[in-house]
Amino acid sequence: MSLLNQLLVQDWVLVWRQLLSFKALAERYGQEQVVTSVKHTRARKVIDQIYLKGLDQYMQWFPWSWFSNMQFIGAGGFSAVYAVTMTPAYDFRPISVQSKAFLPLLFQGITVCESTGDLMMVMKCSNSGNLEDHMRQLPLGDLDLKTITGTLLRLAANLADLHKAGMCHRNVHPRNIVCTDSDYFLVDCRFATPAKESSSVTTLTKAVYGRLPYIAPEVREGIYTEKSDVYSLGIIIWQLYASTDT
Repeated sequence: MSLLNQLLVQDWVLVWRQLLSFKALAERYGQEQVVTSVKHTRARKVIDQIYLKGLDQYMQWFPWSWFSNMQFIGAGGFSAVYAVTMTPAYDFRPISVQSKAFLPLLFQGITVCESTGDLMMVMKCSNSGNLEDHMRQLPLGDLDLKTITGTLLRLAANLADLHKAGMCHRNVHPRNIVCTDSDYFLVDCRFATPAKESSSVTTLTKAVYGRLPYIAPEVREGIYTEKSDVYSLGIIIWQLYASTDT
């Protein structure tokens, strides 16, 4: 058992009631002790950055010992995804992290793999596929306009919260909208960039992120702003509306 997990066991009631946030851990045990308690150098550097960037109040800790039955789901260019069974050492009610960008139900917190030292995001498993799957398989004409409108409003709220945090998503398309408990959420922020830097990064790298036809025309000229994200969402809105019988 790692030292960080031992710290949690010492007074788990108090810490859990404070949502196991890194801020609460630092207040209880001291920031330096929390950082140095992680034995893997790479993960230690990341946790140190969480404090330096003021993200400790948004990040919730999950002990590695809680996870079992890990199964590989798939991998992309930046990370791998696994499904696990989470078994806490005591009864609790799962509480979503209040992140800077509102990602309800999905982002729960982080953990560190004790064998590799990899920092892992803990998220709710979405077993219902993504919006693109549903657009191909489901008879969208059977969905009433009110249901579709409610879904689109929640997606718009997800994107608006990301923009309020000063970030551009830069990769909005139906495959990055997952379904969980009959609701849809925008995910995959790996290309997200501070809004004030998005255009300069796009111009410098000469890279166009996203998928046609969801890429705004100005992106080809190296211009990327929040409006480019809105354009991508607008194409999705048009596709959903055009698929109905209304």
